Amino acid sequence: MAGRRRLAVEDLIELRPSPSARTTYPWFAPLAWARRFPAENIWAVRREG
Repeated sequence: MAGRRRLAVEDLIELRPSPSARTTYPWFAPLAWARRFPAENIWAVRREG
């Protein structure tokens, strides 16, 4: 496909709340859930080709 880009994942950081964290979004990601399954991630990617 013309214009298609390929990305390579260099790093993936899964953000987890600290033990003393409090949430303002309990309906979205309760603390117990967010500690087990990160609700936010940071992707470091580079373009190939």
